[in-house]
Amino acid sequence: MGRADAKSGSDEAPATLSLWENLSKEQLQGIQAWDERRLQVELDRLPPKARARMNEPMCSIRNMLTDWERLVRRMEAQWMPSGTYPISAYPNALETRDLLEDAVESISVEAKEAVRPLLESLDAIFYAHTVPDEEGELRPWVRPPSEGNARGWWRRKPRVSPW
Repeated sequence: MGRADAKSGSDEAPATLSLWENLSKEQLQGIQAWDERRLQVELDRLPPKARARMNEPMCSIRNMLTDWERLVRRMEAQWMPSGTYPISAYPNALETRDLLEDAVESISVEAKEAVRPLLESLDAIFYAHTVPDEEGELRPWVRPPSEGNARGWWRRKPRVSPW
């Protein structure tokens, strides 16, 4: 999963930036509690020397929202400015969306009430710019981590192909 630098990517993820600017103290604390648990998971996977340099999780809720918003905004713009998107990045974005769903389900009610509307609006953009992949065209490159429990976004492909 790619790391999104929320500050430098604010032009690509304006809704995420706006949400963060308007979070209450209680909402932010609910998100930070999940991020702290995630940081520990990520630190446990690193060698000791690397741990000292890491003070926030790569997959923080803010970073994952930023990544998801960047993807759906690129889809919405028909992949402009380049007109392309690496097919290897697409399953990474879907894995980020899976983790984001799990994260939002486990944060405080106050935090969830703030994050869920943004996530639903981003998902609506995703679904508006994708179609069911009934033929399995993306199957060689895009495979859900668990076939039986794959969420809906794993069974969709971009309406306008960037590949």
